[in-house]
Amino acid sequence: MDPQALLWKKAAALGSLWASAEIILGSFLHNVHMPLGGHLLTALGIMLLIGGRRLWPEPGLLWRASLVCAAMKSISPSAFIIGPMIAISIEGFLLEAALRLLGPGAAGCLTGGALAMVWTFLQPFLRQLLFYGSGAALLYISGWRQFAAWAGVSPDDWRLWAGAALAFNAVLGAAAAAAGIAVAGGNRGTQYLFPSSGQAEMSIVSPYFPPLSNRSSVFLIFHAGLVILAIVATRKLPLPWLLLLTGLYAGWGLARRAPVFQRLRRPGLWAGLLGTAVLAGLILGRPLLGLRMGLRALILTVGFACVSEELRHSALVGLLERHGGALFADTVRRAFKTFPALLSSLPPGREIVRRPLSSLRRMLDQAPALLDALDRAA
Repeated sequence: MDPQALLWKKAAALGSLWASAEIILGSFLHNVHMPLGGHLLTALGIMLLIGGRRLWPEPGLLWRASLVCAAMKSISPSAFIIGPMIAISIEGFLLEAALRLLGPGAAGCLTGGALAMVWTFLQPFLRQLLFYGSGAALLYISGWRQFAAWAGVSPDDWRLWAGAALAFNAVLGAAAAAAGIAVAGGNRGTQYLFPSSGQAEMSIVSPYFPPLSNRSSVFLIFHAGLVILAIVATRKLPLPWLLLLTGLYAGWGLARRAPVFQRLRRPGLWAGLLGTAVLAGLILGRPLLGLRMGLRALILTVGFACVSEELRHSALVGLLERHGGALFADTVRRAFKTFPALLSSLPPGREIVRRPLSSLRRMLDQAPALLDALDRAA
């Protein structure tokens, strides 16, 4: 077998395990409203990637696995899949970069785990800056000053507090990487629980998006361009024009009948956007700035939902195939075919939380058999 094709199949096995763990554990954490759920998901991803890298010590495995996992997030019922897809990809690239720079030993693994967890910590702040613009930064500064006055600390101590938060997250990430090393070291690869029968040939049938089609990429480019325009131009666009553009685009998005857009009809989503805009205007003493922040967030919310829906169609896969990504496209198709059987074979979310190391070992034990199933899922 071609070495690149084999490496992509190993990445598909590892990425599928990561995606299935995200779905199973993510659903459980969402149902029980567990705090720091994002950190727990990242920790599990770090452990899986480090364990998988020890099982298959090949450069380039982790960033490929992250791309496969990100592509498989398209089956999520969420209206916003683009954010998690980017976050997962960055985690894999950070881990890969650390291993390339520091080697595949403990130093590279621990550093990569630390970087991935720090990224998880910073991501919500970066997302707020993206959605609300510079006004979000002013809001953070104002909130910190009020907290400092209440706590009796100097406003200039923000560097100390920020450094402590970053260090705490780095330690969590390094600990997750250490757990991945420990689990991989104890893995004998003898317990293959993944089905070896025709179950692996099942295909995904999801109620959340239409079947793959030959849909044009024009809509994807249009929505992505509008998102970029909103990010760049909302500060300079006259407020009446911004109101008109936002109203037309949001109304069109909400009127669409695609199942994924039903999630945009939730009152809580719009209440949160409105509340943040009003709060920003009151705290900063600039109501028009708060209004502009709210309009920017609204148009980006609809825009990212539209981009997310377009990513669910095969137009992107076709684009990859036409421009040299046929191997990646084939890998993702095989991963989707084995995904239902893989999901049914993994431990439930409650068990993953109670016994994380044994659950992780059980997942990694299935990697070789999953690799065989990917060969059969042509």
